Amino acid sequence: MVLLQLDKISHSYGANEILHRITWQIKDDTRTGLIGPNGCGKTTLARIIAGEIAPSSGTITHSGAVSIGYLRQESAAPPGHTVWSYIAGADARLADLRSRLATLEETIARDYQSPADSSPGNVPQDLIAAYGAVHDEYQHMGGYEYDARCASVLSRMGFRAEDYDQPVELLSGGQQSRLTLAALLVRQPDVLVLDEPTNHLDIEATEWLEGFLSSYKGAVIVISHDRVFLDRVVTEIVEIERMRLVHYRGNYSAYAAQKEERRQQERKAYELQREMIERTEEFIRRNIAGQKTKQAQGRRKQLEKLERLTPPPFQRSVSLSFVASHRGGNEVIEVRSLSKAYNGLPLFEELSFLVRRGERVGVVGPNGSGKSTLLRMLVGEEEPDGGIIRFGVGVEAGYYDQRREGLDRESRVIDEVWSVKPSLTTEQIRTYLGSFLFTEEEQFRVIGTLSGGEQSRVALAKLVLAQVNLLILDEPTNHLDIPARLALENALDRYDGTLLVVSHDRAFLRRLTTRVIRIQDGAAQVFDMGYRALEAAQAEAREKQAQETVARASATDQAAPKQVVPETSPADKAARLAAYERKRELERRRRQRERRFADIEAEIMDVENRLMEIDDELGNPAHAADWEMLRTLTAERSLTKEKLDSLYEQWAEMEHHSSAGLD
Repeated sequence: MVLLQLDKISHSYGANEILHRITWQIKDDTRTGLIGPNGCGKTTLARIIAGEIAPSSGTITHSGAVSIGYLRQESAAPPGHTVWSYIAGADARLADLRSRLATLEETIARDYQSPADSSPGNVPQDLIAAYGAVHDEYQHMGGYEYDARCASVLSRMGFRAEDYDQPVELLSGGQQSRLTLAALLVRQPDVLVLDEPTNHLDIEATEWLEGFLSSYKGAVIVISHDRVFLDRVVTEIVEIERMRLVHYRGNYSAYAAQKEERRQQERKAYELQREMIERTEEFIRRNIAGQKTKQAQGRRKQLEKLERLTPPPFQRSVSLSFVASHRGGNEVIEVRSLSKAYNGLPLFEELSFLVRRGERVGVVGPNGSGKSTLLRMLVGEEEPDGGIIRFGVGVEAGYYDQRREGLDRESRVIDEVWSVKPSLTTEQIRTYLGSFLFTEEEQFRVIGTLSGGEQSRVALAKLVLAQVNLLILDEPTNHLDIPARLALENALDRYDGTLLVVSHDRAFLRRLTTRVIRIQDGAAQVFDMGYRALEAAQAEAREKQAQETVARASATDQAAPKQVVPETSPADKAARLAAYERKRELERRRRQRERRFADIEAEIMDVENRLMEIDDELGNPAHAADWEMLRTLTAERSLTKEKLDSLYEQWAEMEHHSSAGLD
C-alpha cells in the first residue's frame, strides 16, 4: 500500500538547487536507506517528507490519515517534562484516551458510587456507554501495555528507573537524542523517518534498534552512514545522485555491488558512444566535400539528433594519508592498575594493559561506561583515581576528540590547520585543504559556522599534518559520510604507527582492530583478538547458552515426579483421575512449550550467525569485483532474512499463546 506519493519535488536554497523533480512512492512494507554524500540534500528531503518544510515545487500526497514520525540528527525534548512524563505523553491519542478514562472514572466515583449508594445500576446508560467506548478503544490501542512498552524501550536506550524523574533539561545532548528516539518508537507512526538514529547509541542499543526496525509494521526511511546497520535493517537503498533519486534493491552491500556494476556499464556505454561519435565526425570531415557528401550530411543530422550520454559522475572523497615522523619504542603505552569513579560509582578498577608498536586497539562498551574518560586520562586531560600510565620512548601522540574541543571555534579553517605546520607556503596549505574537500571559499570560513562533518574534517586535517606515531581517536567516524569513512579506514589501514580508538562503528572496528578492551558494569576486560573475532566468540557463547537451555528443559522433563492417585471411592477416583490427567496434560504442554522455545531460540541464533557471516562476506573488500559471488550472497541473505523474520514471528506467536494460556 502506498502511504506517501512524492511528485516532481524540487527544492532550492537561494539559487542553489539541491533536489530536482523527485518522484517517489513510499509503501508500508519497505525499509529504505536514504544515502548520499554530506550536503546532497538527505536531511532536506527527510524534512519535506515529515512536513517540516515545504518543497520549492512539487506535491506530496498522503494516503488517508497517515501518521509520520521524524527524528532529527540532534533532537531535544521540550522543557518542562521529566523523562517519564515525556515518553508517557508521546502517543497523543493514547494520552487523550487515558485522560478521558480518568475523567469518566472520577465522575462515576464522585456522583454515582458514594458510600450511601454504591449500586452500579444508578449510573446512567449513556455514561456507561461512553466509558465502554473509550475503554475499548484504549484497550485496542494497547493502552494497558503502554507503560510496560515505554519502560522496555527506555531501558534499551540506556535509561534506568532512577532516571525517570530526571528533568529533560538536565540531560546531555546524547541522552536527549536517545529519549526523543524512544518516544518516537513507542508511538509507532505509519512512517518512521530517522536521521542518523545511531549517532548517540552504543553497539548494544544499535543492535536492539536493528531488530526493532526489521520487524516494524510500517514504512521506515533511515538516513545513516552505518554500513552494518544498513545491511541489517533496510530492504532497499535510495541514493541522492545529481539532485535525483536512484533506487537499488537490497541492503547496503547489495547496493555497493549493484552500483559498481551500473557504474561500469555506464562508463562502457559512454566510451562506446564517444568512439562512435569520433568515427562519425572523422567520416564527416573526410567526406563532406567529396563523393559521399550526402552520406556525410546524413550522418551529421544523426549526430545532431543524438542524445549524448554524460560520463558517470566522479565522487570526490577526502584524501587521507597518516604518516609517522619516526618509529618510537616497541612499548607504546603501559597502563597498570588504573581506576576511575564518578560520584562513588566505579567506571573501571585495576585496569592493566600494554600496547605495543603497530597494534590497533579498539575500546568498546555501553554509553557512559568510561571509554572516552579512559582516552582523556591517557592524553592527560583527566586525572585517574589510581594507577599508572606510562608512555614509551619516542612516543608522540595525536588525539582526536569526538567533541572537537581542540578546535578554536573563532578561528578560520585555513588558520587553524596552518597552525600545526606554519612552514607550509600559502599554495601548499590551500592545496592540502582542497584534498579535504574544502573549497577556496570554505577555507576562509570560521570554524564555529561549520557543520559537524566539516569540523571533523578540520580535526582530521590537523591530525594528519602532525605526523605522530600514536593515534588516540574518540569516535572518529561520527559525522563522516560513507566515502569519508572508507577513506579514513584505508588511511589507517596503511598507517605504520599505533592506533587506540573508541568507536561504535562495527565495520570500522572489524576491519582495523587487532585487540579489544571492553568496559562494562564497572569492570574492564582485555581481549587479545580483533573485534570480528570477539563478535564470533560472543556468538558462540550465545549458542552454547541456548544449548544449555535445551539441556535443562530435557533434564526437567526426565526428572518430573510421578503423580500418585490415592485409592478411594469409584466416583472420587474417577474425578481425581480426571484432575490428574488434566494436570499431567498441562505439565506435558508446559515442558513441550519450554522445549519449543529453546529449539526456536537456538535456531534463531544459528540463522543470525549465518546472516552475520553473509554480511561479513558481502563487506569483504576481496569480493568487491566478484559480481557472481555478490549476487549469490545477496540472494542467500534475502532468503536467510526471510527465514529469520519467520522464526521471530513463530516465537512471538508462541509467546502470545503462552501468556494467554492457550498452549
